[in-house]
Amino acid sequence: MQTFWIISIGLVVLASLFLLIPLWRGRKLLNDSDYQLSNTRLIKQRITELEEEVSQGVMTEKHKEQAIKELKLALVDETTRTDSVSGAQNSMLIWASFIVLVGLSVVLYLRINSVDKLAHVHDVHQRMDALTQKIIMGEGGDITLQDVRDFSLAIRTRIDPENEDGTGWMLLGRLYASMQMFEEAYQAYDKSLLIAPNNMDTRENYAQALMMPNQIDYLRRARTQLQYILEREPQNNNAALMMALTASQLDDAETAQLYLSQVSNLLPKDNPAVVQIRTKIEQLQAKGKVKPTGFTIKINATDIINRRLEADNQLTPTTMFVFARDAAGSRPLPVAVKKLNLTSLPSVVNLVDTDAMVANWSLNSVKEVELIVRLSYDDNVAPAPGEFTGSIIMPVRKEQIQAATITITEEIK
Repeated sequence: MQTFWIISIGLVVLASLFLLIPLWRGRKLLNDSDYQLSNTRLIKQRITELEEEVSQGVMTEKHKEQAIKELKLALVDETTRTDSVSGAQNSMLIWASFIVLVGLSVVLYLRINSVDKLAHVHDVHQRMDALTQKIIMGEGGDITLQDVRDFSLAIRTRIDPENEDGTGWMLLGRLYASMQMFEEAYQAYDKSLLIAPNNMDTRENYAQALMMPNQIDYLRRARTQLQYILEREPQNNNAALMMALTASQLDDAETAQLYLSQVSNLLPKDNPAVVQIRTKIEQLQAKGKVKPTGFTIKINATDIINRRLEADNQLTPTTMFVFARDAAGSRPLPVAVKKLNLTSLPSVVNLVDTDAMVANWSLNSVKEVELIVRLSYDDNVAPAPGEFTGSIIMPVRKEQIQAATITITEEIK
């Protein structure tokens, strides 16, 4: 608020200058007028002297008229230059004052516009204890999304950048995960572990958040966190149960069985987590006797695209994405994906059910797929203009490897 009042006073002073400038200019004009009058009197005096010189025979009448003419021209020229310089200076001063006034007005507006935000932050801090009881302790009624956002704001603004507290970042990670803002949650947990790497509570919460999206890459990261915990706390039954669940989702039946045996006697047989893990272990054990489902795909491109790829003035794509997605469009997420370094065409790629991105969503989950090949200039899975693609629709036959041919025919616009 102090800055606000300083800026306000400055604007008042600047506005006052617009009133003082005309007065100052008027006084200066009077001084210029006095100066011009003084010059006029001197010229008249000189004309009188010239007439006396003519009467005394020192100067001819012709020379006198020439001298008077030059004196008058000099007076007119000096008056014009004075007026021009004064007008230019006055114009520059007014424009400079106007620009400064506009700039300060913008700053003042932005300052006023942020007052409401500052007031909201202050209000959130005042309600910090109540929000803690409601969200962390589960007291005080139903938790709304606004409560979670306010509590998140309070934590972020209270974390001291000079003396950071890992607990604050951990709580922030839990809040982000509850709002399904997973990338923000993972960043908060990473910061917490940089400050306190041996905090097992943080690692458990981190692993739990990584398991929530049920994606292969995140599940692998969750397993890394759980391995760290179990190496130091072998009797941590909560981490053991999470490890059994994560391993089963990663099709690691041996690890899942190992950690399930550690906690199975501590939980009811009909516990949902135990039932899920056991069912998946049985499926994995049976799957060991089952043939894979997938495709052997021969990939080529049209002559035109091959020539463009070989042209000296074309950047050669470096990455080839081969993936399959449900042809019925029930889910946009691919059922199988491979990312390969592009060497040359034609090429042959095997795409099978173990190339799934997400647990429980593979080639065995669908009846028909669209097989797609994309040549990319980078590692980004999102398509970009200038890249090349081709596709084909194929039925899925479980426990069979089918042959397929895809010709790259299209440039992405």
